[in-house]
Amino acid sequence: MILFLLALSFGNIVSSFTEDWGIAQYGLFGMPIFIGFLTYVIIKFKAFEIKMLAAEALVAGLIILLFSEFFFIGIEDPTIMILISVTVLLSTIFGMWLINSVHGIAKWQLAC
Repeated sequence: MILFLLALSFGNIVSSFTEDWGIAQYGLFGMPIFIGFLTYVIIKFKAFEIKMLAAEALVAGLIILLFSEFFFIGIEDPTIMILISVTVLLSTIFGMWLINSVHGIAKWQLAC
């Protein structure tokens, strides 16, 4: 992993000094290899709790999308603001509940 990160960083550092950004493109060729290697490590050695990471990412994305509705509505109608606020609050509560339940399942699987 360090080799691929160094190759990517080296390409960017050299390119910034030489102003030849074609060199940085070569560092990008290692990225698919790096992603494949990382995927292999995650699956083979269970390096990360995929279920936990997926649950957190989905809940965070949902809450961000719901919260972004505040920027698209005006403050003309307080009923809509209240409805969106309640939706964000309930989604946050149920999302935390989901994450805690996935975390509990992951702990139980590790104990077995």
